Amino acid sequence: MHLISMIGRISRLIADIRHALTNAALSILVASGMLAARLTPVAADAGDKTGWSVLTDPRKRAFLIYVPTDGAPRLLNIACLRDVDSLSVISEGVTVATGPATLTLANGNARYDIGGTIATDTVVNLPEFNGDLAEDAKTLSGISAKLLPVLQGSGPILYVLGAGSTPPDISKSPTSIPVTGLAAPLATFKSVCFGK
Repeated sequence: MHLISMIGRISRLIADIRHALTNAALSILVASGMLAARLTPVAADAGDKTGWSVLTDPRKRAFLIYVPTDGAPRLLNIACLRDVDSLSVISEGVTVATGPATLTLANGNARYDIGGTIATDTVVNLPEFNGDLAEDAKTLSGISAKLLPVLQGSGPILYVLGAGSTPPDISKSPTSIPVTGLAAPLATFKSVCFGK
């Protein structure tokens, strides 16, 4: 199991524990008559709100995340661990069959193909694409020239996931990811992942 994948799963597990504790507290309040019988659903974790966000930690790690709707699986989680010179792309809740897969991200003339595998994540119990792009400093330093043009373009970013090692046809039913709200999270991500 790859370190980045484990960290992503641990962050999701922590969010799930928070949700469970919040639900337990609400159940106690309802049982004691302190809340009305009709309650709205518990809100998603702050990192799981609609749109782009970035999570960082003091170990020089950054996670650039895109969620299509509140509480939905993370369509994109670009996980950069500078402390171990590693970078992975994770996509949760995918519908492509398990096994080898290729994720293509494109924006205008910029395109980046990411080879990986799809397997069921045991923490979130969803099929998940996991593509490891770098596991050393040299490879990590070369990724910015390929990945950043896709993330910095005027948008939208086109997302297509296909089975096998052949890059999928980007013109066939891509998912469109807006770039609205990406600039600030991307600036933080870049400074941690690709900064000096």
